[in-house]
Amino acid sequence: MNSWGPAEYRQSDAPSFTRDVDVLPEGFRLENWGASCGIRQRGTVTCTTYGQHGFTISALYGELW
Repeated sequence: MNSWGPAEYRQSDAPSFTRDVDVLPEGFRLENWGASCGIRQRGTVTCTTYGQHGFTISALYGELW
């Protein structure tokens, strides 16, 4: 995800985020360098950038913008 263009799906055969971090609890949001991600009910994750691009992903659907 970048601030200058819409989000896109990328396939990876190996984990691409490997830092040792805690799980973000439901109802909380993390902000870092112009991007924010939050966990809503039932594990739905929504992330946006300051450019208003982002994604929502859940067990049932995904949406990119």
